[in-house]
Amino acid sequence: MELITTYICKAFDIGVHNNMFGGTIMSIIDDAAGSYASQICDTPNLVTIKFDGLVFKKPVHVGSILKIYGKVVRFGKTSVEL
Repeated sequence: MELITTYICKAFDIGVHNNMFGGTIMSIIDDAAGSYASQICDTPNLVTIKFDGLVFKKPVHVGSILKIYGKVVRFGKTSVEL
């Protein structure tokens, strides 16, 4: 796996329970994966088809640094799985 992006949690990412919104985290992961796939495939013409799953094990608070890692699992004829 390689580091594909980092993100610092900011005050506007936080919900009423003082944790980062799960949807925001999913968006960051999707953006990172899309950028990574675009770089690997050498084209910006990619879309996310499926997001298998996500388990939130610990809360993310303001000032926390998220590090997103990824790797290519499989190349298909018209797809790439990360």
